[in-house]
Amino acid sequence: METDGAAATATVETGIPTREFGKTGVQVPILQLGTAQRLDPGYDKVMHRCFQEGVTWFDTALSYGWGSSHRAVANFLTQIGDRKRLWLTSKSGAEQVSGLKKGIDEALAELGTDYLDLYLMHGIDDLRMLDREYLALGEKLKAQGKTRFFGFSCHDGNVVELMNRAAKVGGVDAILFRYNFRRYGDLELNRAIDACHWAGIGLLAMKT
Repeated sequence: METDGAAATATVETGIPTREFGKTGVQVPILQLGTAQRLDPGYDKVMHRCFQEGVTWFDTALSYGWGSSHRAVANFLTQIGDRKRLWLTSKSGAEQVSGLKKGIDEALAELGTDYLDLYLMHGIDDLRMLDREYLALGEKLKAQGKTRFFGFSCHDGNVVELMNRAAKVGGVDAILFRYNFRRYGDLELNRAIDACHWAGIGLLAMKT
């Protein structure tokens, strides 16, 4: 974990504090920009303003805007002129390994990039998607250089079960999960968060 001084330095330099992301060893901003909303494909002022203020993590998905989100982000990448300055997440809602494999290739083509920083199985609610064949896919995609890290998002009724299983099975670098202030006192969810933290899984809150 970083020191308070390092956090303060990051705040001054980027405008946004950073934290170490799970066991990845990577420092990431504590805020990211979701891109499910309507984006200007030519020059999106929200993306540019966020980036200027230090939000260097953009989250998109194959399903966002039926591909329009990917196209807008792809154009943004050409405008900043340096892919490495942006942490880029995309997701596939496919439920089979073959579909997830196809999904990342589609995402890379639409985004005009050779790799993702994080590829997520999108909105899963089936514990079987944490079976070995899915985790092996994540390892394969990382070995191929198509994504640096692999995980899933979840926002249905079994978030706790999914998080607890992920903490046990390994092979999950990150979880994007539903969490807001009304869940602060949820003991089971807090325990699941702790289990993932101890397992070195990077945690991202959405729908806060």
